[in-house]
Amino acid sequence: MKRYSVAGFVIALLASLLSVTAYAQDWAELPESTRQVLQPFENDWAGMDAAKQEKLVRGAERWASMSAEQQQQAQSRFARWQQLSPDKQRELSDRLQQFKQMPKEQQQQLKMTQQRFQMMSPEQKMQLRQRYNSLSPEQKSRLKRRIQHR
Repeated sequence: MKRYSVAGFVIALLASLLSVTAYAQDWAELPESTRQVLQPFENDWAGMDAAKQEKLVRGAERWASMSAEQQQQAQSRFARWQQLSPDKQRELSDRLQQFKQMPKEQQQQLKMTQQRFQMMSPEQKMQLRQRYNSLSPEQKSRLKRRIQHR
């Protein structure tokens, strides 16, 4: 009896682990609301790998949970993203990955610094940018290192 219970437990455990793994979904099986959001991907859906499908479904679910104002902000950010050159997009993606790899407390510090910058008046921001741009490459490098090691 114990042997049967252990085998059942292992099968149940494996089944639960496999259910977490991304699997390809048939377009017709997606909820209508998800299909509406993902409509631009319908023709390519069957050829996508399961991980990409899962990422798109999660994004569609997140989109559906946003308020109209949040959706408008996201559309605006996406439009700005699309206007960037591929090199700039790659640079920003790399910086985001670097940020995600930082310790949480360092992420918090950067967020607080960004918030303080956002609260500055346009004149204060311009003065800060001018001061930074007047630094030598060596001074800029030292400043970046100092900020990273706070």
